Amino acid sequence: MSRYFWDRYEVQEKPVGQGKKGVVYQGYDLKNNRMVAIKRMQKIKRAEREAMIMKELGSHQYLPKFYDFFIADNHGHIVMEWIDGEPLRKFKNKHDEKTVVNIIIMILEGLKHLHNKGFLHFDLNRGNIMIVKQNQGLIVKIIDFDRSKLMDKHHEKKKNAFKFAKVNIDERHDLLQVVQLFTFLLTGQYTASYEALETINFDNKALQKVLLKAVYPGYETAQEMIDDLINSL
Repeated sequence: MSRYFWDRYEVQEKPVGQGKKGVVYQGYDLKNNRMVAIKRMQKIKRAEREAMIMKELGSHQYLPKFYDFFIADNHGHIVMEWIDGEPLRKFKNKHDEKTVVNIIIMILEGLKHLHNKGFLHFDLNRGNIMIVKQNQGLIVKIIDFDRSKLMDKHHEKKKNAFKFAKVNIDERHDLLQVVQLFTFLLTGQYTASYEALETINFDNKALQKVLLKAVYPGYETAQEMIDDLINSL
């Protein structure tokens, strides 16, 4: 396979992923001797913003590590941890409730860290959750912070650094998207409709109550939802 070089990175010519805002390549960091993912974005300011968010988030087991940012060929490049996994959308088969709850709790733990740092992900779709198979089982990685928002209560403190417009939303927006991921894994349906959740035949009725509560009236924090999921098992 053809390769070329950006900065100190040897990069495979063929991208491994592509979205509306950027293209992702597998690369090799020649300085630190490690495999990396490089997100190449045409809009440099947008790339800088996402890189700043990832740097601000720091290290967490359910988020990709941020390594570097550079500009080449009039594009912004975000260098991050290489994730050897598949997007959640490929997990089309229905899974048992315990497996789904374990995956969702990992997503919520990642979100809790994100929220504690003052950010909303705002785009928790099936392509932005990576599932990685390890010897000890499955783990998740939440990716793609291009659409992330700064929560209103943190806006004044960080608005200048991140150039965010003020938004009147909170954690419940992300948590409602988690319900969609849950129903997809459990039933193959991608919905957070209260009516649809009422029709699903749950083996564990306590679990159904947690999801219904997440839709209405909604959880205020990821930790509240984690606690109720654990108690439902």
